[in-house]
Amino acid sequence: ALSVSVKKMEEELDCKLLSRTTHGVSLTEQGSYYAQGFNKLLKDYDALVQGAKNERKTEKKEIKISANFGCMETFLAEVVSSFLSNDESIRIHVTEDSYQKTVDDVLAKRSDLAIVCYNKYTAGSITGKKGIKTIELFTSPLYIKVSTESPLATKSAVSLNNLADTKVAIYNDKRWGRNYMQETFEAYGKNLNYVFEENYQMHANMVRSGYAVSFAILNGKFYSFERGLKYVRISDPIEVTVSCVLNEDKEVSVEMQYFINYMQMECNN
Repeated sequence: ALSVSVKKMEEELDCKLLSRTTHGVSLTEQGSYYAQGFNKLLKDYDALVQGAKNERKTEKKEIKISANFGCMETFLAEVVSSFLSNDESIRIHVTEDSYQKTVDDVLAKRSDLAIVCYNKYTAGSITGKKGIKTIELFTSPLYIKVSTESPLATKSAVSLNNLADTKVAIYNDKRWGRNYMQETFEAYGKNLNYVFEENYQMHANMVRSGYAVSFAILNGKFYSFERGLKYVRISDPIEVTVSCVLNEDKEVSVEMQYFINYMQMECNN
């Protein structure tokens, strides 16, 4: 194959490139001239390709996401990590806040995208706002996350009445006001014993130790690695919807649509 290639080059250049003798093969004078020139072209080509790669690396597209408290621990951290491992051309920056504040950030164009949890008791404050559009990712029943040593872990389902004497850990910073879970249960006529913890690791340890329970969705799809915890379904008819919130006046970039499609695929796979 190499001999055929060299022969074609010699025919195209109309000269002899290699001198073949009983002592071996060497470049002719013309062959040496072309070899030096082609090597220079190849180096220039390699430099051009590397320069393009470096430029793509330095010009990563950034997506700014505001997520309400709980979304990262529930599913978003896993999805973002998986997405970035498949696409190095996009940078994702996520901040957590109250669900009202995340939507306000989108309206003010401080964020490209908000990811929020809501239900029929709190949907009005999200879907009722002007200037936004929502794209649903999934709807899930509500679960509690409990220690495997808790008496609640033996049940197939629990009602909110079963939680009357149980501390409920809310992953949140109470400086940001009310949590949508609080609003839900108060609208539902349930006064639960809330404990706020803004550090997720501390929050998880409170649940794992049996000191408190926490709320979860997706039946722990993204939580199979958390040992010592069990998911028990809430028997009361409460469903949680997770949606993307976009500014109606802001054009959806190709990168943004790609990320939204990826989230939909991961959450519904």
